[in-house]
Amino acid sequence: MENKDIKLSSEEKKRLDKIIPLGVHAALQRKDLDKQAADFQREAQFMFGFDRAQPGATMRTPLMYVDPRFDPVLLIFPKGYRREDLKAVNERLRHFYEYHPLVGNIIDLHAEFPLSDFELQCEDSKIQQFYNDFKERTGLLSFMKMLMTDYWLLGECFGYGNWDDSQKEWESFNQYPPEAIEVKQTYVLPEMALYYLYPDTDQGLSDIMSSSDPADQKIVEFMQLKYPGFVQSVKEKKGFLLDSSRVIHFARKPTKYAPRGVSIVKRAVSDLLLEVKLRLLEFTFADRHMYPIKLWKLGSETLGWIPSNKHLEKFQSLLAQATNDPDFNIIYHFGVTPDFVGTKDKIANLDPYFEKIWKRVMVALFSSENLVHGETSSYASGAVSLKLLMNRYMIIRAELEKIIKRKIFLPLAVKRGFKRADGTWILPDYIWQKVNLMSNTSMQQFVMSLREKKDIPFGLVCDIFGWDKRILEKQLKEEEGTIFDPDFKRARDTMLSKPEVQLDILKGKKLEDIMKILEKLEEKEEPVKEKAPEEKQPELFKPEEIVPPKMQEPEVPPPSLEEKKPEPGEEIPGEEKRLEELPKPLGLEKK
Repeated sequence: MENKDIKLSSEEKKRLDKIIPLGVHAALQRKDLDKQAADFQREAQFMFGFDRAQPGATMRTPLMYVDPRFDPVLLIFPKGYRREDLKAVNERLRHFYEYHPLVGNIIDLHAEFPLSDFELQCEDSKIQQFYNDFKERTGLLSFMKMLMTDYWLLGECFGYGNWDDSQKEWESFNQYPPEAIEVKQTYVLPEMALYYLYPDTDQGLSDIMSSSDPADQKIVEFMQLKYPGFVQSVKEKKGFLLDSSRVIHFARKPTKYAPRGVSIVKRAVSDLLLEVKLRLLEFTFADRHMYPIKLWKLGSETLGWIPSNKHLEKFQSLLAQATNDPDFNIIYHFGVTPDFVGTKDKIANLDPYFEKIWKRVMVALFSSENLVHGETSSYASGAVSLKLLMNRYMIIRAELEKIIKRKIFLPLAVKRGFKRADGTWILPDYIWQKVNLMSNTSMQQFVMSLREKKDIPFGLVCDIFGWDKRILEKQLKEEEGTIFDPDFKRARDTMLSKPEVQLDILKGKKLEDIMKILEKLEEKEEPVKEKAPEEKQPELFKPEEIVPPKMQEPEVPPPSLEEKKPEPGEEIPGEEKRLEELPKPLGLEKK
């Protein structure tokens, strides 16, 4: 307890004024600390509008208008489409993809979800088999997935095909970093594009070129053999002109005149950098919690005792000795009061700021908490957002299908002569395992009901469901007479209705065995012989010369004229016997 009645003398006050607080720093040197403090001071002056360097500190007048291009967070962030700027930007985007949980998961979702394993189909079975073997041999699905990752993360992707003239097909495919490609193109002639490869962005490749290691020299020889002039371009630090017909440039361009693709992660860069700043603040809290400010009070206000400077310097040396000794002890009298200033009850709650940033990042990357965290939501809101996302996926996948078909499969068809009778090239169609990313059951049922009524043609049904009518016709012909044929099923059911066949099934016989037995029985049955035509006998007499003998007709006595009808009541001879022989009606039998 402080005693307010005790007053310090004037001499004691003078001594107290002469005491200068001293700080003990264990890790930083004084010179480095002064430089760091000066940097922080200049930064603070810039942020708050003060200019302490000029005599008489004045406050700057606030601006009435702020240019939207001026962003303090993005002030030194690289911009532009030069190769140096693209390299700096892409390095930071790849950093967020590798180390930020939200950015990495959303980019993987956008790149992988629209794709699945697929089968290539066309009207010719041999050409179809070649296309599918080529897809598996070159790892086309994996190559497309890697292209999609660069497409969503960096805004564009570059692939390059290696053609084998002896086999008349693509040998392999390379993928180049976008910052290593310089595109010479104008919006006046967008179809005329030149692509230059600058491998100087890869320091490892330059080291291989100048290395004396035999393995590296072998690699250089192989590159010189496969790409003539490439090694010389690298040594001279010049661009190597690529064959435009082999370049696969898939860019996310907002407009036709845009020079390069634009990454969707750029929309979230400002919020991501602000998150980094808040993370540094969390580190500051953690550091201060681990190393609190140690405040040592020497002297006694109650007794009016204030130690001398020599006394303070001695105590300071003791504290310096205790810095690196975890078991250091100080023996002192009552004139010392230690105090520790830490972060207890002083840490700001940064969770609302992080939640706000994460929501803005998900909006920028066109995602939601339901997709990222797998949380449930109301059916209406979840269905609408999912349909919007699936619609975007279908558009991107359709664009990728077209560019792969035009850049990869069309040269294959031309070199190998895969041509129809009408002169068009036979190109494969994609049959994805995930056929329709945006399935609408009610619409499909309505379309099928119209088809059953014959209100719409079957070709329109194929267009709505994404089917190829020619492939369907071919497959239906292949299924005729197989177990998948409805007519085959009806014929089988008719055969199974026979009692002898049902008895064999109950005995455990298979249907194939029963059909074989029936076929053998039909073979054993003798066919019904047709009657041979009778041989005609030679005619000795003509039919008209043969006269049959006359037969005597029985003499029938003429009716007697003397017979007359009986009178009423007169008995007819033999009538009584005839009546007795007639059947008697029921109930009139003689008892």
